[in-house]
Amino acid sequence: MASQRVSHTPRFLGAATILLSSLACAPEIPTGHFVCAAPSDCPDEWFCWNDGFCYDTPEASGGDASIERDAEARDALPTDARADTGVRSDAGADAAVEDSATPDAGCSRRFGEPCTIPGQCGAVIDCAGECVAGEVEPVCSCEASVCLPDGTWSACTEPANFGQLCSGGDTCGGTIDCMGVCSGGSPRPPCACGDGVCGPSGSWTCPGPSNYGQGCDTATSCGGSIDCNGTCSGGAPLPLCECGTATCGGCVGGTCGANSQCVSGSCVCTVSNCACPTGGASTCAACLPTGNLGTCAVDAFGCGDFTGAEQACTYGCTAANPAVCACHPQTGQSCSTQTCSCWCGTFQNFGATDCDGGCTPDYPSCGLLCQDFCGDFCPRPPCIDPD
Repeated sequence: MASQRVSHTPRFLGAATILLSSLACAPEIPTGHFVCAAPSDCPDEWFCWNDGFCYDTPEASGGDASIERDAEARDALPTDARADTGVRSDAGADAAVEDSATPDAGCSRRFGEPCTIPGQCGAVIDCAGECVAGEVEPVCSCEASVCLPDGTWSACTEPANFGQLCSGGDTCGGTIDCMGVCSGGSPRPPCACGDGVCGPSGSWTCPGPSNYGQGCDTATSCGGSIDCNGTCSGGAPLPLCECGTATCGGCVGGTCGANSQCVSGSCVCTVSNCACPTGGASTCAACLPTGNLGTCAVDAFGCGDFTGAEQACTYGCTAANPAVCACHPQTGQSCSTQTCSCWCGTFQNFGATDCDGGCTPDYPSCGLLCQDFCGDFCPRPPCIDPD
């Protein structure tokens, strides 16, 4: 690509001043002598060719341009300066061109020179004048690599076993650090069934069953946990069930008697009109709500109902004595059955009210009463009132 013509720059002034001084203030500026990377590095009306030098003519194409360029540079310099700049006389022009030429006659004169690319080492100028072919900086874990004068990177300084897994003491899963020491890792965990073991993968393993501590039940207990031997231990005993099957979830199912049902492991009466003594017969006498006597039939759990005919009771009945009717409410109280006229006076034959409500006299007859009250002597017969 043809270079563009640009303005004169301070960089060129400095370089030109130095060269003119070395040429004893020669008025002509040599072509193909000043290094450039862009047209701005050359004098006014000059061009930066692809070989990285300044020329006063546009760049020609093909291999002849290099030879023509060297000839122009040779003729533009004084005779005594040609040796210093590496440009020879006419007689040695062809040899000079041959000596200074790169493997490709069209390549930059800086071909093969060292150059710098950030993060690379050993880069050189290629035929097109570009900085290429550097070696990328290696990744070092401990100290950064250094670019050596021979264009190679220095070797990484970390230990040969750097980063390898290691363990020691009460730590596990560490790695070899830059000092060659095992560092990092995790501390020994507390284990219920013995000391933890550091495995090859760098992690702790506690001895004992894998399901240690998990909840468990047995045929006789509930809410236990797996112990270090892998068995279910602890917990509470199974519930006691009057009916049904005992499980860790409670009493399940079950039946009771004719007058009861199983509720949560207990037999609950569905009919409870009467009851018989605990441990007694399945039937017993009972006082009915009507006040009459009846028969109570109970199941095995003491839940009963009345059965059979009623026995009427004049004065009702009581639960305390359900086998018999209740007595007259004035039973045992004093009562009078008759008045006895005796020779010594008139007397009442008192008695006590019996269970049926009758009055039982103290004396079966007035004669016995008179004899008791008046004595055996009778002044005139009859001494005892026949009534």
